[in-house]
Amino acid sequence: MNYPYLDWLCESMNYMEYPQQTVDFVTDTYKKICDNKRANRLFHDALALYEKQLMPAWNWGLTSAERAANAVDIHIYVAKFIFSLCVTKHTKAFYEQKGMPEGCFYGFLNDIKIKWGECVVLHKMDGVFVAEWFNRFVDGTRHTFGRLQFEPIFIGGHYEFAGRTATEGDMVINIHIPGGSKLLKEDCEKSFLKAAEFYAPLFENGEVIFHCNSWLLYPDHKEFLPETSNILMFADFFNVVEGKEWKGDLPRIFNVQNCEDNIKDLPEDTSIRRAFKNRLLEGKEVGVGRGFFIVKDGKFIK
Repeated sequence: MNYPYLDWLCESMNYMEYPQQTVDFVTDTYKKICDNKRANRLFHDALALYEKQLMPAWNWGLTSAERAANAVDIHIYVAKFIFSLCVTKHTKAFYEQKGMPEGCFYGFLNDIKIKWGECVVLHKMDGVFVAEWFNRFVDGTRHTFGRLQFEPIFIGGHYEFAGRTATEGDMVINIHIPGGSKLLKEDCEKSFLKAAEFYAPLFENGEVIFHCNSWLLYPDHKEFLPETSNILMFADFFNVVEGKEWKGDLPRIFNVQNCEDNIKDLPEDTSIRRAFKNRLLEGKEVGVGRGFFIVKDGKFIK
């Protein structure tokens, strides 16, 4: 039997230093997909379109992977994980041809590993449960500059900050903060400045507008996080224009599903978790915030 992506799976996973047990599991499962005629066709027909750079909708490819999983009775999180890893073989060539900034391809590989780690913690299995997230890595519109990820989006509201206005339909550079490592001020500054240099030609007068909508920007964090918190440091880059109550990110903070069911049992192994747990035990809210800032000529404006 032919296993066309086996070498790439081994090479890419070893490069990213996955545990050998995970590498063995992925390669054995991939062989299982290949050995089944229907699963093989579903899986590799979708990959062939990415190889030819026809680039169908990412969710279409994930649906093919899910159908392949059902054909051989493996979990869809596993199939989507393997499919995503296989696709990186073609995104690597695609990035090189497109002239993507240095580090973007590693950023994609690293993001897959981060999401794999979250699946291991939350679902106790090798896989990825948010593979839909990879869509803008696959089409080359999400860029990694150092610690952070960026992508152009069109804003959906009306916001005023720093004497400027962002109106519905205006383009801004959206920021994502992947997990997996500490959030340090120096790293954030370097990422912002590299991104600003890259995106400056898209904006009048070189004023690059950055945007973030994240739990990290919740305004009331100042009530219960210490002044030395890296979360407050990150939020301080921004002019935070709105905040709202939202508990949907608690599983990301605690690595526990259904956090509200047993607040008293949530882990307290980090200062952030202790602060959030105490906040919840007090019956107070947590949430998300939206913020903006501008970089022009290497200077930050908020």
